[in-house]
Amino acid sequence: MVRNSCLKSIRSHGWVWVTTLRKNRIVNHNKQLNKLDISEEGIPIHLRGYGWVTVFKFTAKNGRIDYIKIVAE
Repeated sequence: MVRNSCLKSIRSHGWVWVTTLRKNRIVNHNKQLNKLDISEEGIPIHLRGYGWVTVFKFTAKNGRIDYIKIVAE
């Protein structure tokens, strides 16, 4: 697991980066990620201890769902 302090360090470099999030991650202060309606364009969400990021939902042909976080500062 990547700690928020590591993420903040990455952010300080101004890099664009991508990672996955677990479906049960609490975002926007009190909602589970898998309960949100995420469009193809993605949605901005707030991660506690980090800030605002854009999240996309990908559904594979076998039904597997992945949540991808992209940070472009």
